Amino acid sequence: MTEFEFMKNKLMDQVGKDFDSFKNKSIEDKDMSQELHQKTDSVKQLIDTYDQLSQKLEEVNQAYEEKAKTLFDTDKVKRMKDSITKIKSELFEVNVQIGVYRGQVVKEQIREGGDAFEMYKNVASHQQENNQDDSYEI
Repeated sequence: MTEFEFMKNKLMDQVGKDFDSFKNKSIEDKDMSQELHQKTDSVKQLIDTYDQLSQKLEEVNQAYEEKAKTLFDTDKVKRMKDSITKIKSELFEVNVQIGVYRGQVVKEQIREGGDAFEMYKNVASHQQENNQDDSYEI
């Protein structure tokens, strides 16, 4: 075998390997392309389903809002709730001020020589008598 034939055979082997590699990659690319098309179709179907569900949700929300408007006069309810909230916060502030004043009274009574425990007990029992409902939850 001559050097030329040897090089020719070697080159042909390399071309054959490159061709086989190209052929395999082409098949892989074709498979990946098919898979990509399938996934694209799947995503399109999911988007269509999402759009349909979003439209139905919007219709349900509109129907709910219309019924809620007819069933409730929300303006009056909101104003009443705001008024109650304001009154409760003012009541809480007044009760805090009362507590501060009671503390000052007990402090003065102690300074004047009174029994601290007795005075605290008197203030606490007075507070329990006057407390009807001090829940400030809104």
